Amino acid sequence: MLYNGTGPTYLDAGRTDPDRKSLGIPVDRFVLTYAGNLGIAQGLEAAVEAAGSLGDDFQLFLLGDGPRRPALQEMADRLPAGRVQFRDLVPPEEAARIMRASDALLVPLAKDPELRAYVPSKLFDACAIGRPVIVATGGEPERLVSQYEAAICVPPEDSDALVEAVGRLRSDPKLTERLSGQALVFASEHLRDRGVDQLEEILSAALAAG
Repeated sequence: MLYNGTGPTYLDAGRTDPDRKSLGIPVDRFVLTYAGNLGIAQGLEAAVEAAGSLGDDFQLFLLGDGPRRPALQEMADRLPAGRVQFRDLVPPEEAARIMRASDALLVPLAKDPELRAYVPSKLFDACAIGRPVIVATGGEPERLVSQYEAAICVPPEDSDALVEAVGRLRSDPKLTERLSGQALVFASEHLRDRGVDQLEEILSAALAAG
């Protein structure tokens, strides 16, 4: 099994200390960021629901676009101002800086049995950033990060579990530090370039055997 892995853009961002204000990220809130497609498969409605329960010193930052964005914006409009912020797609380098400037990162999938075997490529990039990651998927992504104790894992589309996970991160700096370090270890062992080399070795061996 060859996973997508991560690359220098996100690993390099994880070594920086970006200015939140210049990136449009509030300095007086705990910011949980999701970066990627805003689609049906992500089950982001639960994250918006969780934002409604986490207080005015919390913000869910949704970076990207997709078919579910209008519905998510409609949900967010019913919440107190500032609980959810949307940002259009940006180049990977800027996305990585925004992720690094956040307090935690979210990697979700919808509650669909067919998605349990799917591993989003953003999982590896999020871990490379060096911030604590909340994995709301179950299945193969949960199995992978659990081997490294590299993330908080919660059930998919469970807003109460997301609220609890954010609360744990906010109240336990040592947990945040430990998860950030383990996430980086996980990402460093899953590199795209290494996967390319492994694929080349497999194909060369297959050709030689044939």
